[in-house]
Amino acid sequence: MFDRTARLVAAKFLEAFSNTQLFCLGLTGVGSVALFLILTRVLGWPVYLRLEASLLAGASPLAGIAAVAVGMMAAVVLGSALLGRLRYEAGLFTACIGLAALASRGGTVGALLRSVGRPQVYMTLSMETLMLLGLMGLAWQGLALLARRGWVRPEPLPAENELRGSLVQKIMATLIQAILTGLLIALLAQGDHKKQVMASVLIASMLGTIGAHQAFPVRPSAAFWAGPFLTGIAGYAWAVRSPGQWMIGMPANGLAMASPLDYASLGTAGAIYGYWTSRRWREGPVEMELPEEV
Repeated sequence: MFDRTARLVAAKFLEAFSNTQLFCLGLTGVGSVALFLILTRVLGWPVYLRLEASLLAGASPLAGIAAVAVGMMAAVVLGSALLGRLRYEAGLFTACIGLAALASRGGTVGALLRSVGRPQVYMTLSMETLMLLGLMGLAWQGLALLARRGWVRPEPLPAENELRGSLVQKIMATLIQAILTGLLIALLAQGDHKKQVMASVLIASMLGTIGAHQAFPVRPSAAFWAGPFLTGIAGYAWAVRSPGQWMIGMPANGLAMASPLDYASLGTAGAIYGYWTSRRWREGPVEMELPEEV
């Protein structure tokens, strides 16, 4: 019974796209990963592999910032050119998948604490998260420019079961998304292992967006993908006040286990996919039947 329920839930998450569309999203995401990996090799970031979870606190901050900025611009344009007629945010989604390659190469926050050797790095992580939010906002504006040129499918008008969204409603949606994402990361991220942390951020951001969108079905998706950045800033601010056992490389809390690049990459990607999924559910998903078990 549990296995059947799990398969039904997984099918519900995938029903927002056809198999062909999912394949195209995955393939473009792989291309975005390759693009970012090439950029990091050309620009020489990180200098110390798996020891620089922060762009600003690393040995070569300018190279890291350039890799993110140039990579995001190129990946958004590439993804929008290939998938812009599929979804408005498709180019941004695949660009964030590629950005996850930088997060992986940067390593864990624990390794950063051991290499830097001071708890003040949490303040740097807060500023970096805010900077990455600004860069993501520029990428969002780039989507609007591409839409005006016809490269991207225009953002559709709100459906009957969606709110047009006042500023207050959008702020509420962002705050709920950030709170749900934070609670889920604290529950899922039980260690400093990079794969576990990145998976936790992805799942938490997706589920947090679904919950927030079901409560406040506003548009556009920026109201939801901004949430993970607020979660990260809150986690680092908490760590500044209570740094814990930073001397041995133990992050101060569950939210501080994720790096700013984790929140910017898989946090944004998870939030966008959660937004797509929740919108599909509110439109009235087709009842999916799974074969009976023998």
